Amino acid sequence: MMTLLRDHDLARAFDHASRTYDRLTALNPGYRSELLRSARRLRLPDDGAGLRVADLGCGTGASTRALLRAAPRAHITAVDASSGMLHRALDKPWPPQVRFLHMTAEEFAAGDEGPFDAVFAAYLFRNVTGPDQLLTAVRTLLRPGGRLAVHEYSLSGSPVHRALWNTLCRGVIIPAGTLGGDRALYRHLRASVLRFDTAPAFTDRLRRAGFTGVRVAPVAGWQTGIVHTFLARNGSAATGAAATATARDHRGGAMSAPERGPRRGSAPRAARRGRDRRAEIVMPAPGRDRFEPADAPHIAVAGAGIAGIAAATLLAERGARVTLYERGPALGGRLTGAPTRLADGSTATMTRGFHAFFRQYYNLRGLLRRTDPALTRLTALPDYPLRHSAGLADSFARVPRTPPLSALGFVALSPTFGWRDLAALDARAALPLLDVRVPEVYDRYDSLSAAAFLESVRFPEAAHHLAFEVFSRSFFADPRELSAAELLLMFHIYFLGSAEGLLFDVPGEPFPQALWEPLGTYLERLGATLRTGTPVHAVRPLDGGGVELRTGTGAHRHDAAVLALDPEGLRRLVAGSPQLGTPSWRDDIAALRTAPPFLVSRLWLDRPVRPDRPGFLGTSGYDGLDNISVLERYEGEAARWAARTGGSVVELHAYAVPDGTEREKTQRLLLEQLHRVYPETRRARIVDARHEWHDDCPLFEAGTYRRRPAVRTPDPRITLAGDAIRCDLPVALMERAATTGFLAAGALLARWNVKGQVLWTVPRAGRSRLLRALNAMAGR
Repeated sequence: MMTLLRDHDLARAFDHASRTYDRLTALNPGYRSELLRSARRLRLPDDGAGLRVADLGCGTGASTRALLRAAPRAHITAVDASSGMLHRALDKPWPPQVRFLHMTAEEFAAGDEGPFDAVFAAYLFRNVTGPDQLLTAVRTLLRPGGRLAVHEYSLSGSPVHRALWNTLCRGVIIPAGTLGGDRALYRHLRASVLRFDTAPAFTDRLRRAGFTGVRVAPVAGWQTGIVHTFLARNGSAATGAAATATARDHRGGAMSAPERGPRRGSAPRAARRGRDRRAEIVMPAPGRDRFEPADAPHIAVAGAGIAGIAAATLLAERGARVTLYERGPALGGRLTGAPTRLADGSTATMTRGFHAFFRQYYNLRGLLRRTDPALTRLTALPDYPLRHSAGLADSFARVPRTPPLSALGFVALSPTFGWRDLAALDARAALPLLDVRVPEVYDRYDSLSAAAFLESVRFPEAAHHLAFEVFSRSFFADPRELSAAELLLMFHIYFLGSAEGLLFDVPGEPFPQALWEPLGTYLERLGATLRTGTPVHAVRPLDGGGVELRTGTGAHRHDAAVLALDPEGLRRLVAGSPQLGTPSWRDDIAALRTAPPFLVSRLWLDRPVRPDRPGFLGTSGYDGLDNISVLERYEGEAARWAARTGGSVVELHAYAVPDGTEREKTQRLLLEQLHRVYPETRRARIVDARHEWHDDCPLFEAGTYRRRPAVRTPDPRITLAGDAIRCDLPVALMERAATTGFLAAGALLARWNVKGQVLWTVPRAGRSRLLRALNAMAGR
């Protein structure tokens, strides 16, 4: 009697077999090459750019790897019911557009993950209890015209092929599986193939489920007549052509596929993967996939900004019992927002406004994908334009993105930095720009200011606005104070070390609606407790284990804690927690400084700015005005207000405002500079205005790197996260916050032998071997 395994029993059998599964399949001639052939039969256009593909029953990732080779620019979601198989898959290196989910194919198809442009299912359908129901659900996952490829053991119907299969199982497959202790699974394999549809019968099943264009193709080698590829569409071929044309239209225009963001009102698109093939993977320490419910610890996270939400998300996903404390009334930390009533009676969301979500923010974007897999809530801006008051202007829209072509292309196109300027640079002094390594760059250049470094390399005066506006002032700091190491790191991340380029995305709605409210709902679904309006005043390590957090409502015991606070909040908390850390560590926390104040002025105007004004413009030489944003170009809320009133919503930023500056005078000065840059605004009436001043960003002064606190603290029960925290990866700003949040959670998880987060980063050294060698020689 041949016994079939189903559902939980089958998943457990695969869990056990996962240890030897890859070794056994490696012995199967043609196993991987035929998977690749089937994946290529999907015929996804343009290497899959802009397309979403589901891999159902991904196992240890062999089918996922085949899909990735067939469509290297597609966004792939791989699903399997076996935690053991997924564990093996996750141990392998994957680019950021590939993600894995632990659930059955039926659960996935019944969820809200779709629509997908294609579905690939290898060795799946003969293992499910209800293949007809799953096929119907798969149709709902697919877009109209979406493609299905099923790679499956399905006998031809010939007695010869049936006899061959029985012989192979009895003589090779079952004995090999028995050696690994998995006899029951491989007996199931034999029985499931014999009892499953023949190739003609499964073709008929596909047609009954409503698929069109159904066809079957054999595979080569010994599997001929035993394994087949089944291809089908969800709808007519014409519909599929239209869908493909639409996808190409979304990627058309002046930008290539990976640069283009979703158009407002269009169908959801796939999240762009990082295009840089040299981006690096940082694997977590090995461990269990997640806690068992009975041993799940209680972990506190103080601070619900990017770092805190990243930490809370990873901890909750791993099964920890998480309480997230936030002093403000809503999630988001420094990127929160609040409703405000305008003079015309309408309601708007006031935030800190423009923030660039660069394509190399792999870990931040990975956090956002938890609730927005295709990143449809981000909108691409077509350029990063810069304008100096002397009339000089720079653009990055047409600059190649891969170094060194990026640098050469910029020199060729820039009116402020030409070939003569390049030749005039002190080549020896400038070599460190081409080989930035962390933490070595801090050893050599942290004692120098950003301004002093640019002078040492003879960076042309006319192009100083490029370095200052694009890089150093992004830290809200005066370049005469900022560490040169931070400037070099920024050049590496955004320009000379990464092939993602200087183009970026922005949220299509205000931060709360686009980012934090969906992530808050996600955390609550995972069982996390969100306590907004609850500042943490003190932390006390307990002698019997665990920590005590004191809030305005009392003392709360947890097994561990992540402190994800801004510099002032962390200083205040540590000062109020006398038992926390060592004296030298406490001194380092007390030494943290914040950058000078900055101003965000948002103006609701009664008439529009000129239609050719960009959504964002970096400015220099305009008496403190650092950039101008026209919000209706990219933010839905502002666009709706502008459409209703015929006006514009304009935002002005001023960074590193000197202490003691009269605030109202600065606000008036920024308005005057707006009139200089966009003269048509002189005639506009201001319907309403909001001015927000903040001074809570970290200051990275020259010579302070070694005193910055790291993720790990003297107490292993407590970790730190945030953009002020030292991190030995080339990350900065929002990406540093997200990365340290994941690292802080991972350090705690490792105490319980639970796996952390797979991280991605731009290359951790210069891209050219020759230039790295020259830089090493110059440094001797």
